[in-house]
Amino acid sequence: MVDWRKYTIIWTPTPMKISNSHGSFGLDGYVQYSNKCANYILCVNVEPFNTFQIGDEIEIDYDIVKHYSSQYDFSSTRIVRKVSSSANTISTSGSSSDISISPSAVSSMNSSGAMEIARRLSAMVDKSGGKDEYEYKIEVANQDGKTISHSLICRRSKNG
Repeated sequence: MVDWRKYTIIWTPTPMKISNSHGSFGLDGYVQYSNKCANYILCVNVEPFNTFQIGDEIEIDYDIVKHYSSQYDFSSTRIVRKVSSSANTISTSGSSSDISISPSAVSSMNSSGAMEIARRLSAMVDKSGGKDEYEYKIEVANQDGKTISHSLICRRSKNG
């Protein structure tokens, strides 16, 4: 029997470029690979994987994935498959290295998820040579009606 595990995609580079050989999908949970446990999966940049979006629910065959490295590009829907879609995403604007994050992911985001966003923002600033700054802000109401806020700002001094 296949051990399918469900995950929601909470971040991904947007848009997936044709020149990229794979897409990296951040997940709302961790996957055990042969070399480590990670909160992402890599898939080849072909259909159906290049149609995956933030908020989509996917299933991963845990019995198979645990035998591969976290850097392996999966290419079979017998291993990774979409089970539901969500068009509810937030996308930053501007450069081609933008990232998107699902609003539903914010309420369940842990510190490692926030650190991953911070690392990506930092890399975007580094790539710009320190001339650009990026900001990520979101507020959502949880089930109890309380507002949950996240805010990250990444900037570099032009003087270094």
